[in-house]
Amino acid sequence: YGIVFELGRFGAISSLGEQAFYAYTDATLKVFQGALLAMLRNRQDLHSILRWWVAALAAGRDMTSLIQRAKVPVFLLDLDGCILEWNENLHSLTGCSQEDVQGRPLLDVVSALCKDGVENALEAALSAGMAEDDLAGGEDSEGVGMLGKASDGVSQLVEISIPIRKNGEATTEMRQLCMTFVPKSNEEGLMGGILGIGQDLSEVAELRMVQERKSALMAMLSHEIRSPLHGMLGLTTALLETPAGKGMSRQLGMVRSCAARLLDLVTNVMDLAQSEKKRLAGKPIERPTCPVDLAEIADEVIVMMNMAVDKRNKPLVKSSVRLTNDLAGKQLPIVPGDSYKLTQLLYNLMTNACKFTDAGSVRISADYKTDQKIVEIGITDTGRGISKQGQKSIFKPFEQEMDSDAGS
Repeated sequence: YGIVFELGRFGAISSLGEQAFYAYTDATLKVFQGALLAMLRNRQDLHSILRWWVAALAAGRDMTSLIQRAKVPVFLLDLDGCILEWNENLHSLTGCSQEDVQGRPLLDVVSALCKDGVENALEAALSAGMAEDDLAGGEDSEGVGMLGKASDGVSQLVEISIPIRKNGEATTEMRQLCMTFVPKSNEEGLMGGILGIGQDLSEVAELRMVQERKSALMAMLSHEIRSPLHGMLGLTTALLETPAGKGMSRQLGMVRSCAARLLDLVTNVMDLAQSEKKRLAGKPIERPTCPVDLAEIADEVIVMMNMAVDKRNKPLVKSSVRLTNDLAGKQLPIVPGDSYKLTQLLYNLMTNACKFTDAGSVRISADYKTDQKIVEIGITDTGRGISKQGQKSIFKPFEQEMDSDAGS
């Protein structure tokens, strides 16, 4: 620039040539400067891209390591539903190693009973992943294979069964797993597979099976025991009416009383087994709706108590104890319920009250609360009562308050 300027001052270069030199030189310098800046910026971008790529590779390695070392069942599937990763926990639970299942469709690994649920859950996961890709601007939805059609509203949580392998051979035993399927993104941020994360349900399945067997056993035993108990009641009643049974009326009465109590217990067990069966099947337990007259039940309980005897065949109600029925003549509504169960409940409460009351009274009362639309039934006695320590344990199974010095 300086040389051309000086030559122009001495007339060695024309003014037009000087201006043309300035114009071409400025343009060349600008282009060179732009190219240099672009190279510097591209170098910085390349370094950033390299760092991101290294971070992505490290994240991929961390994900693989996490899958393999996780203490819960984890596997990775491609978009066709084939297994890519199978962690060590699954190996220990099912006996199937990574080499045994890699590349195989998951639907070929699970049992036939759960294939429909697994396929629906995979379709739901694919649908969720493709929806995320659409939101992110991704348009490539090809390559989803047989699972390409997603079902709306299908849960991605499914219970699966995998046959257990022992010594390399398949067995009839099943490993129950509860799995959740979630989409997994690839390096480009698009859906690249499905990640399955779950929990071992084998212990829960065993407990469920034990519970079902227990309910079936209770129902069967209860049903088989009822028939001989009815026979015992019928035979003892018939014997009491014969001349030979008159001399053994006390013993036969005790036999009949024991059989009646055992039959009552068996009936309760059958009802409990039936309710438990419905609960496990997810069916609603029907509430009793028979009309119940509380006053009649109270009268019946009072009559039963006056006839009741203890283990020594002595009257349960002592001569110094008076039974009082406050429900007589009282206006109470007819309520829906189970009259048999209510009679049993009141009888048991009255029995306990009379057992620990040496003198005074045992009173049965009821009150209708109109604001709450409930009937409150109470049994009050003048016995010794239950100690504070005993009150903490009487509602525990097999606990009983045998004696008490507390006032009541």
